[in-house]
Amino acid sequence: MASEGVSTRPIPLISGESEFCQTFFDEVRVPRENLVGELNGGWQVAKELLKHERKLMATMESITEKVDVGLIELAKSRLALSEDGRIMDGDLRSRITNHLMHADALDHLNETLFRGMKAGQLDPALPLTLKYIGTTEQQRKDELMLEILGADGLAMAESDSPELERMVRNWAYNKAHTIAGGTSEIQLNIIARRGLGLPE
Repeated sequence: MASEGVSTRPIPLISGESEFCQTFFDEVRVPRENLVGELNGGWQVAKELLKHERKLMATMESITEKVDVGLIELAKSRLALSEDGRIMDGDLRSRITNHLMHADALDHLNETLFRGMKAGQLDPALPLTLKYIGTTEQQRKDELMLEILGADGLAMAESDSPELERMVRNWAYNKAHTIAGGTSEIQLNIIARRGLGLPE
């Protein structure tokens, strides 16, 4: 990064953070002793790095954590309930239930990933799949949370409630997970080709 000709330009996120950047290489010369892997084999190195990043993202607590009670309690504290304490909006109740089932299945897949890694018998398609499923489910949960919050979901800054501000900022930041480790669209292509063996 200190080499002459390497420069970066931060990409501000809607969460207000800036953990992403564009990196520019203008006539950069790399000393032979700094070469990683084979000459002109940078893409192989990059793919190996992405593989480890996806494994990490597939097991990240922020993506795979099951937020069952939190989401239900949030809904029950803000929405109309029936006499028996159920959320009155049947469509929303159904979508929350759907999310909880997916989150539970994701927990089980995560356990399979962990055991496979520990035993050295990891299906290479599993981290690819888990990264996609995990980030998609995280965003589904975030959208449900934002719907439950209603107009309060607009309060990303200067909120009276730090917890409310944190939830909304998480919603905004988690959009980045569909880019990190490879975009979701590219991820689906890789799953199709390498995981399922489908033709291009």
